[in-house]
Formats: sequence, structure tokens, C-alpha cells
Amino acid sequence: MGTQLVDASDIEKQLIQLTAEHLRGNLSRGQLLKALRKNVLRMTQIRYCKLTGIGRNALIDIERDQGEPTEAIVNKAFAPFKLQPVMVRPDIEFLRRCIDSTAASSPDSEQVM
Repeated sequence: MGTQLVDASDIEKQLIQLTAEHLRGNLSRGQLLKALRKNVLRMTQIRYCKLTGIGRNALIDIERDQGEPTEAIVNKAFAPFKLQPVMVRPDIEFLRRCIDSTAASSPDSEQVM
């Protein structure tokens, strides 16, 4: 099996797509990390642990959405993607309502639409 070269724009597209799916609530934090590791970096858990400096058991727990990893461990796990995940994912519907109400009350909301 040879090494496949991946275009940087393809990597960016995958990163954006997977992060958006997470923000929509379609991927958990663990599912997001696993997809980024496997699909974007194409790394095994062992190689990824060497890259990030976290233990394999910690990575497994994060990817399975188990345990209570520290903020430092989670930040290390997402560091290769320059993502700083929040510990608790916000309620997406609440965020949409906030954005909608802010846009509606904005003085130039008619120009935005």
C-alpha cells in the first residue's frame, strides 16, 4: 500500500465539513476527533498519540466519548487541527435563536438579508 498525496485544499474542505457537522450536532466530539485523525491525517492511534503526546487510552476514551479527560488532554488531542474544543457543546438551537434575534434587532438587518 503506497502513500497517497493529499491536496491541501482537500484537507481544508474535510476539516471544515467535519467541524460543521460537529457544530450541527451530527458528530460528537469523539466522533469528530476520530474522523479528523483517520480521514484528514490518515493516522493510526499509535502514530497520532506520538504526534500529540497523549496516551493511547486517553485517545480511545476521547474518541469513544467516555471518561472525563482534562481540558489539557483534549486540547492536546485537537492541537494538530488548531481547534480548541469547548468542554460542553452548546445547544445548537439556542445558538441559532441567539443569532436570529441578534440579526433581527440589528439596525442594518435589512441590508444583511
